[in-house]
Amino acid sequence: MKDKELSMLKYKALRPYLECLEGQIIIYRERFIAFAILSNVEVDEKGFRANARALDPIFHPPYISNEIDGLKWSMGGIWGCIASNHGRISCLYANWCIWPEKHFVEFIEKIYLEDGRNAAQKAIHQSSK
Repeated sequence: MKDKELSMLKYKALRPYLECLEGQIIIYRERFIAFAILSNVEVDEKGFRANARALDPIFHPPYISNEIDGLKWSMGGIWGCIASNHGRISCLYANWCIWPEKHFVEFIEKIYLEDGRNAAQKAIHQSSK
């Protein structure tokens, strides 16, 4: 299968799913891990784009400010670099990863509220294996 054919396959398979993420709470990971909400979601033949706003940090390294809550950024990627497996969607060249499945977000939220950030971070990492 050629790259262009694979990109179109990803587009057709993921478009209906990604278009439904407008206003949804997700778990976002790049340099930090946070609950986030997506807005301005766009899905077309080139790729996926959205704006994100952090709701509550789960993990951040020391070089990133504690003020992640409310932070806004844009994210996206072209189909050739977007992958989906084990309930997460990632963009290899941009190094972001999201877990949009409601049941997983609620599972991590429960751990976060009952056992704290470290336990939630550990559960996210275990799901990535």
